[in-house]
Amino acid sequence: MNRPALKRSICFAIGIIAGQYIRLAGYVWLAISPSLRPYGSVAIGPWLRSATNSHVGTNVESKTVSESVLGLRVQAGVDMFFAKRFKAGIVLGYDLVSDFDEQIGSHRNYSGLLFSAGLGILLGAGR
Repeated sequence: MNRPALKRSICFAIGIIAGQYIRLAGYVWLAISPSLRPYGSVAIGPWLRSATNSHVGTNVESKTVSESVLGLRVQAGVDMFFAKRFKAGIVLGYDLVSDFDEQIGSHRNYSGLLFSAGLGILLGAGR
């Protein structure tokens, strides 16, 4: 019995999103079938946060805090393709981020689990 070989694709990218961060990422995709593609990725780079902290007492004080720390994101997901032009996917990952010197927002450390699910429409000639 002939079994189809798994197709593997490896990609490295540098991403800049809305001026928030620059990260170097590596992705590995496995094409188990034409409609099922699991993948894993690792990204490293700065996590940027900024906030304005206000305090009202005898005086009104306002302090703007902006910091960056090094962080690592590891994630795994699966993309499912259906009806030729539609895609659904889920991702589970973890952000491991150093502590900020000062509290920004409600935390000093933004490490933690992440989960996302999405739907997409494929444009163009093929996938």
